[in-house]
This record gives sequence, structure tokens and C-alpha cells, in this order.
Amino acid sequence: MIDLHAHILPGLDDGARTEDEMRLLLREAAHAGFQTIVCTPHCTEHSFLTPDAIMGALAAALAAVWQESCALQLCPGSEVDSFCVTPHNLLAGRILSLCGSGYVLMELPRTALVDISEDLKALRTGGFVPVIAHPERYVYVQQAPSLALSWVEGGALLQCNFASLLRAYGKRAQQTVELLLSHRLVHFLASDAHHPRTVYPSVQEARGRAVRLSDETYVDALTERNPAEVLANRLFQPQGYRPL
Repeated sequence: MIDLHAHILPGLDDGARTEDEMRLLLREAAHAGFQTIVCTPHCTEHSFLTPDAIMGALAAALAAVWQESCALQLCPGSEVDSFCVTPHNLLAGRILSLCGSGYVLMELPRTALVDISEDLKALRTGGFVPVIAHPERYVYVQQAPSLALSWVEGGALLQCNFASLLRAYGKRAQQTVELLLSHRLVHFLASDAHHPRTVYPSVQEARGRAVRLSDETYVDALTERNPAEVLANRLFQPQGYRPL
């Protein structure tokens, strides 16, 4: 499997705090069945991580992978605050897309609804594909799931968290991710791992639940085929969704 969203680089954000925590996360990810992790520290207006800072931390992480003898590939990326995601910032190299591709992982405000229709249009016009992180966790999507559909119709892709399927973020998040999965509106499942002993040990349980809600072929696409297209920087045609 390929994990498109993980906060394993130590000391950059609210993810892994130390190299020891990162090493444990690496072991857990490998044991859970991941072959590739895209490292996506938060990039916000108040903590604007430069690509150089992320690449420096990634180099140290790659050394740790070698020392741990993990058969893991690590790739650079970031989870970018929606206010920072602009074609200008991407084209100028001020923020990192997912593994240097045309796909960019963007996080929206958790509770305050913002209109991102023009942002999605600008990104698509600029040659980028927005990937919206964990929509099931946003209060306004829980209240009106049709918002997620409107983002997909506006050219975005949706990444949901494995842990949401196990109620790690509450009942409403679980119900919302189940709804999105059942209507095939999810394009990626990822860990959003921040700390050891939280997400990776339960990934296979969550994956099994996703299969029961849909089917094996669809979940394989969310965890393997679709992320592989991102890493290869290829446009792909998502499986057809069912209207909400």
C-alpha cells in the first residue's frame, strides 16, 4: 500500500516529536503493509515550512530507514493550509506538492465553512489537482455531505483517514466516511499518522471495514492504484460515484 498522508518527519509539526518516534512509526507502517509513505508535514500561514526544511528532514528520515532495514520508500510532500494553496506558490516552488507531482494535499478549516470553488478552479486551470484531506472530519461536511460532492464535481479528489472508519474522530466522522465510501466519493485512504501506537496498528482492521462497505477492488484502488498514479504524476479517471 501507499500512504499519501503521514506526519512522520520529527520536529516539524504536531507529528513525530523525535527520531525515536519516527523510527517506531516506520516499523509500524511497514508491519501494516505499506511500501511507500509520502511525508506531509503541515504548511500553514503561521508555520510556513519551506521545501528546504522538509527535504532536509526527509534526508535524515531516509538514513533512518536504511538503518532500520525497512523496505520503505519515503517521498516528500506537505499538507497545505487552504489559504496557502495557490498556483503561484506551487509554480514558484514555495510549497511542496505530493512527491513533486501535480497533486497537492490541502487542508480546510475544521469548523468554519469557506467557499473554495474559485480556489479549485484556479488550481485546475494552473495544472494542479487538489486533494482535500480528511473531508469526513469537517463539521460542515458532516452536516451537509453534498459539499464533498460539489468539490469532486469542481475537480477535487478526496482523501479520507483509515482511523475515521474506527470512530477515532467521533461517530459523525465515522458515519460521514462510511457514506462517502458507499457512494464511491473517496479517492484515497491514508493514515494521517502523527504518533506511534495510534493509527498504523489498526490499519488492516480499518481496511477490512472499508472492503465490507464497498468491495476489494475499490479499496485496492484507494490504497494502491490511485496513489501510484499520483506518485507517477499521471492523471487518472476515478471510478464513477453515486450521487448523494
